[in-house]
Amino acid sequence: MSRTPWYRTSGGRVAAAIGLAVAVAAIAALVTTLVGNATEKDRRRTATEDFVDEVRLLQQEVAPAGTGMMLAPATAEEPAFQAVGDEADEWIETFEGAQTSSVDIAAPEGLQGALDIFRQSLALYAGAARTFDLAARLEGKQADQALALGIEQRDRASAIWSTGIALLDAELIDLGLDPSGIGIPAEAPEGLIPGDGEVVVPETETESEPGAGEEPQDGSGEGTDEGADGGGNN
Repeated sequence: MSRTPWYRTSGGRVAAAIGLAVAVAAIAALVTTLVGNATEKDRRRTATEDFVDEVRLLQQEVAPAGTGMMLAPATAEEPAFQAVGDEADEWIETFEGAQTSSVDIAAPEGLQGALDIFRQSLALYAGAARTFDLAARLEGKQADQALALGIEQRDRASAIWSTGIALLDAELIDLGLDPSGIGIPAEAPEGLIPGDGEVVVPETETESEPGAGEEPQDGSGEGTDEGADGGGNN
């Protein structure tokens, strides 16, 4: 007498059905996980790109004041020192306003540290602006010392900001995105001589015209000599 295969028995059918259900559930769970991971990554990308836009706007807001501070001279004897007194109040207002704006920025997951660094940098820039304002009210050696301190604060603020950008760019790369390309607030203008507080515009070559005393190049001199000889023979 032959035995009925297990899969044809009622118990076998139940076991097969349970096994199939388990397999389907496992596949569904895997698909859900994969889709969930992709959705989460897309969400992180969007949130990070929005954060980049906010940081870029913040940098653009303070860039004119930062560039102005890059022109601050090393000593009170330099002509650019006058501009420090004229512009320091605006620098203070700009960086303190940026500090206030940064409070409304929410960092996405993994970038709270970068946001804290940007805020720290803005606070130090504002401190540098106040130091420059103090320098403008002093004279001689005291003014020079205040200028040196302001320059040190400004440069430290730039270094701190750069650290924040490095963290931000690392997160962007991890998400498969391009680096932010955001610069530091205090960018040196092209042609700036460090410490001089002056911008030197590169000279451009121009075609010069023959000046007085220069011998013409078109042969007219030979005609003049001939005319002179001819006049002597008459």
